[in-house]
Amino acid sequence: MEFRDITNERTLLASYKTVFVDNQGYELVRPYRDHGRAFPVFLDRVFAPAARGGPLDFIDYRMRTSMDDTDAGRIFVLERNDSSAGKAVARLFWVWLSPALVKQYRDDTSNTPVLRANVVLHPRAGLEDYPAYWRGGVDPVKLPNFLELGARYLCKEKFTVAQHFCGVRRAGPKLDGGPCPSAFAVVVPVCSAAAYADLTDPATLSEALRHIGRRCYAAISARLVPVAAVQLERIAVSAYSRSGAVLSRLLAAGRRDDRFMSESLREVYAFDVMLDEKVAGRVVKTKRQGYDELWNRLTAWQGDDADKRIRLYSAERATVDGIYQELRTRLARYGGGYHNASVKFSSFNGTRRPDGTKFSGLADGYEIYSTDNSRSLVLLPSNNALVYLSTENLKNDGGFGLGGDYEPGLEGHSWFVSRLMSHALFHSGF
Repeated sequence: MEFRDITNERTLLASYKTVFVDNQGYELVRPYRDHGRAFPVFLDRVFAPAARGGPLDFIDYRMRTSMDDTDAGRIFVLERNDSSAGKAVARLFWVWLSPALVKQYRDDTSNTPVLRANVVLHPRAGLEDYPAYWRGGVDPVKLPNFLELGARYLCKEKFTVAQHFCGVRRAGPKLDGGPCPSAFAVVVPVCSAAAYADLTDPATLSEALRHIGRRCYAAISARLVPVAAVQLERIAVSAYSRSGAVLSRLLAAGRRDDRFMSESLREVYAFDVMLDEKVAGRVVKTKRQGYDELWNRLTAWQGDDADKRIRLYSAERATVDGIYQELRTRLARYGGGYHNASVKFSSFNGTRRPDGTKFSGLADGYEIYSTDNSRSLVLLPSNNALVYLSTENLKNDGGFGLGGDYEPGLEGHSWFVSRLMSHALFHSGF
């Protein structure tokens, strides 16, 4: 495997060179500037214990304001360029380095860069042919392409960088002002569904991360170190929607790189993953069966190591009911933890919104944390999507608006990864 840094290649990146290289310090944190430099984040809980005024009050978010965004980190676009004829490998990676990690690499004299990173797996992109990310008019987008897909997940509708940049950590819960404190990266492998098979091998994923650390370190320090010199200190993997299957297969293949799985991989986040399978139109694995399988693999990976953290977020009660019952039983046995068993959204059905229309179809949610806080599960029923979203109206005018062609109305499923990442980060070890 070999990676090359194409961040400054104008021909390949076309207009993205201007947006994400020349002006990336502005684009990364655009939501702050367009909306009073404020962004909604979650802290310890997703749900408030009670709602007095209406169902919106159940959403326990805070606005992170007055952030010091004079230094917003760096974006890199890296290409895997070996065996270029092959399509069944992940070839394009968008990477953001936090300001603290950029400084760490710039000041380092040891030539042994440390990479802490959150690998964000997106669902099927509907783009199968490599290299689809150089096809025609990318600004504004005229054809779907991998380059735009990476931008969407890193900086636009999914706001992954924004959530990492301003997310509050349990170790230092400061809401007003200050820089992004943590030295970590966000890695988005931008590829087709078929190419993800390559990254379900933990040996391949760990090698890719070392190449990423090497290339980013070289770009900042002007020193190209051996791949083996890169240390993977704390890695998280985040799965969203259909990419849950990629995560599940990665966990199942753990023995292919036991050191990476046991020492480097420390956190797993699952945002409304769907794990059912069909063959010739026939269901061979239900959502419940797929999720139970994922849970068994997660708990086997975690073992008794409380520093390994599992954060699950689901919209479907029946799908995760078995996991919920297990967590409840263990909490009753060992005590501690936290359990909000019934978030009563349904109590507002029939009441009127400010515009005079009535709430209807709202379903109750819950959230539960293990005794040692190493496992958590939050149920946010899909029926309630408009409630979750109506507390805010953020948009990125430099990208697609929330009502654009890519995500009409930023529907509730997308909300899981575009906002709840900040909650997982609050409970993280970054």
